Amino acid sequence: MKKTGWVTVIVLLTGYGCHQKTTDRQTKTPIKITHDSVDIAYTDTGRGDTTLFFVHGWGLNRNYWAAQIDYFRSKYRVVAIDLPGFGESGKGRTNWTPDEYAKDIATVIRQLDCTNTILIGHSMAQDIIVQAALDAPGRVVGLIGIDNFRDFGKPEDPKAKEEEANFFHQLRTHFSETAREGANLFFYGQSDSATRRRVTNDYVNTDSLIGTAVLEQAAMSPPGQLAERLRATKMTLHLINSDAMPTDTTGFGANGIPFDLVTIPATGHFPMIERPDEFNTLLKEVIERIH
Repeated sequence: MKKTGWVTVIVLLTGYGCHQKTTDRQTKTPIKITHDSVDIAYTDTGRGDTTLFFVHGWGLNRNYWAAQIDYFRSKYRVVAIDLPGFGESGKGRTNWTPDEYAKDIATVIRQLDCTNTILIGHSMAQDIIVQAALDAPGRVVGLIGIDNFRDFGKPEDPKAKEEEANFFHQLRTHFSETAREGANLFFYGQSDSATRRRVTNDYVNTDSLIGTAVLEQAAMSPPGQLAERLRATKMTLHLINSDAMPTDTTGFGANGIPFDLVTIPATGHFPMIERPDEFNTLLKEVIERIH
């Protein structure tokens, strides 16, 4: 199989070069939430003055935040969703853009009447949470990215479009093999076998048409759009990134984006499940700087 261009798409997902049954232990009867003709599955621990709102990355689901839900539920209201097309949420639409996902999140925030919401987005969710903050004015007070925004503001490599086109061709024609290859690149050699099996299984079993469309539509975002939207939020961008690869922060200064970077050691791309105790401690510190 030819090189698929996953390295290029890692930039798209993160800003640099089988689903388990949910056990929510919700404290209130869930309401049905629908947006753009699809039902949105979610976990809501109940009422609280401050809401931690977790958004998963490509191919994953809200169960990846299970350790965070248990850790933070005693002090905060915690909400996590399955983005439409993934997990237990609906699949019956064709618009899979980051902007549409942002509207999904804003809809959930309003329907659940979440207040003082801190959006916490992993990987691909970087664009989504920024726009969601703008779509839910008065309700979002903080943004936290998890292993993303690594090369924010970096000029596009002229070869990137060619590699990207090749990647999407391979994804359309050899989805499972290409998804498996992508999962392997995200482990960086530090992840344990259980993590590898779990992520690989979820990547490979993603709906191939939806999974491809999500990435293709995300790739259409105009250059400079994310920086413009970040400035519009008037918020500091907080990041918790793995030390497996460096985060280039020069783009934040060049674009006038205030940021706060925390590095978590010895993990791959999924620190919330690879080292949940250390991750929760760091996340708690970041939340307290916002709240």
